[in-house]
Amino acid sequence: PSLPHCTPPILTAPLPPSLPVRISREEEKDELQKLNDRLAAYIERVHFLESDNASLRVRVKDYERDTNRRTASLQDKFEETLKSQQTALGSARRERDKETLSILERIELWVSFALFVAFYFLFILISCTAIIRLLLAICLFPQLAGRLAEANSKLAEEILLRVDVENRLQSLKEELEFRKNVHEEVIDNPSWVEDGFQQRLLLALQDLREQHAVQLQAYQQEIELTQQAKSADLCSRFAVFAVQVDAAGSRVHELEAMLESERKAVKERLAQYEQKVEDLQATIQEQLQDYQDLLDMKLSLDMEIFDYHIMDRRLHLSPKSALRKREAPSHPVRGSRKRKRVAFLEPIDASQNVSVQATARGRIGIEDVDIDGMFVCLVNNTQEDQCMEDWTLKRQIGHQAKIEYTFPSDYVLSAGKTVTVWAASGGVSHNPPTDLLWKNQSSWGTGDDIRTFLLDSTGKVSSHVLMHSLVDCHVCLTWILMSFNLIRKSL
Repeated sequence: PSLPHCTPPILTAPLPPSLPVRISREEEKDELQKLNDRLAAYIERVHFLESDNASLRVRVKDYERDTNRRTASLQDKFEETLKSQQTALGSARRERDKETLSILERIELWVSFALFVAFYFLFILISCTAIIRLLLAICLFPQLAGRLAEANSKLAEEILLRVDVENRLQSLKEELEFRKNVHEEVIDNPSWVEDGFQQRLLLALQDLREQHAVQLQAYQQEIELTQQAKSADLCSRFAVFAVQVDAAGSRVHELEAMLESERKAVKERLAQYEQKVEDLQATIQEQLQDYQDLLDMKLSLDMEIFDYHIMDRRLHLSPKSALRKREAPSHPVRGSRKRKRVAFLEPIDASQNVSVQATARGRIGIEDVDIDGMFVCLVNNTQEDQCMEDWTLKRQIGHQAKIEYTFPSDYVLSAGKTVTVWAASGGVSHNPPTDLLWKNQSSWGTGDDIRTFLLDSTGKVSSHVLMHSLVDCHVCLTWILMSFNLIRKSL
């Protein structure tokens, strides 16, 4: 600040008469002249500094104006570049999703083909087993036929022996009856009739012998006819079996020819499929490399965005950032356990093989979820407080049953604030309004296909997050190649 232009009092005020004279008048004038010269030099120096300060202020204002203009132009250029990069990244993501779906479809096709080949070889194995059983039956047929012929011969001998025994028994009975009658007749008749009786006895014995001979011949003819019929039946059955054996042999040759042709066809198909698998593996490797390049590009873009936000906060270029960055939770976490988090606006590690899709439709959105199923974090994106009465959080893993968390009726989520709903095993105590503890549920659950929904009081979906693991293409292709190699070795 400038000093007031005034004359010191010592130049105008007269000396009091009571002051003792210590110096002469000349010395006093010289001293006053020196003081006036020093004061004039001081005033001149102050005027010079004021003019220099004014020029410096003008230069500072010009510099600030130039800096603001350059910063604004730099911000506009960066926002345009950021928009173009985001557009390119979105198109690259869509292309990546399409390629991933096509790869999954191809892998599913190869898996179905492997199952078809496995079922085909199982059918061939069953057919070979049936053929082996038929060949065993054919090999055992002569032995069974010999045993049947032996049994038939034994049966015929037993029948002949039985007929012979029956004939002998009948002849003995008749002889006994005849002797009994003769004895009675001898006793009853006198001796003069003995000659006539002997003559009649001889005649009767001769007739009896003739009858026995006729019966024996009839029995022999009947046995021969029976044996001939059985032999003819066995011959016909043997002929039928021989025809069946010939048919089975021809069928075996046909099946062997078919099996050989199928083996050749399968070998050719396996060679073609191996070539296709190699081409597909090369394509997948190239697509994975492109995907890795896209991830690297996204990581670099995220780092640039983060640097831009740091520069924005330092220079105070805009009151709000173009993209909202997730803030770290302000509440303390007890224990030294690390929390694995998936931030929707942060780069995703490709080694985790996790794809995250988040959608927010209402005022309250899902900001963060834990891969280990320890917590779910919500954020109020509006400038108004939101009553969470009858609001629910639902989690479904694959085809398992849904789990549901209902907010307390008196809970209110403040504007711009976050709340974390912890599972019972998360190691965090109940500390509303920033931390809510779900005491009845030990974990939110983990798996390959995780779906998290936030429903408002009317039952509409306010926000949802889909997390699913990507299939490791190298493992699937390795498994398919190993299966094909095993099938080829078995052939």
